[in-house]
Amino acid sequence: MISSVVIFLMLLPSVVLAQDEAYKMQIVLPEIRVHDTQGRELRLHEVVKNKVVIVNFVFTSCATICPMLSGIMQTLENHFQSRLGHDIELISLTVDPQRDTSDKLREYAEKLGAGPHWHWLTGNVADMVRLLKALGVSTGRPEDHPPMMLVGKTDSNQWYRWVGIPKPETMIRTVDRLVVNDQ
Repeated sequence: MISSVVIFLMLLPSVVLAQDEAYKMQIVLPEIRVHDTQGRELRLHEVVKNKVVIVNFVFTSCATICPMLSGIMQTLENHFQSRLGHDIELISLTVDPQRDTSDKLREYAEKLGAGPHWHWLTGNVADMVRLLKALGVSTGRPEDHPPMMLVGKTDSNQWYRWVGIPKPETMIRTVDRLVVNDQ
């Protein structure tokens, strides 16, 4: 039997070369509480309120697609550095809330040099499953989650989803468009 990692590696060229156009969608975020890397309990709606958010999905023991997606987030963090916390926030959500504690997410974020406006969030399993489903992410085995990133504005319910590895430049244009449309 071929493992999911082998299948992923066989499909990697098609994933990396996936379409760079985002799917426009609407998302209703559930009213849940999440935990950040300091173990603080936060209301998700407060984290994303009045902001354009860039979201990726990771788990700390991932050795395949998560490091690539986190690399894109690093690029976006560097690009938007002066605007983070004002009109833009970065969010990495775990797809493995059973194992990814606040401490594990903090260690992972520190390795990447993530700044204070790149939120690494986990929560209780039931709430995280509700959130992941609302965002269109599979909630089975963590290693089976698709490479996917989102850019959205919760106040206007405008969301864009990339399946595959998007070009940071495309995401930057989408973020800028959402910020400008909000002013």
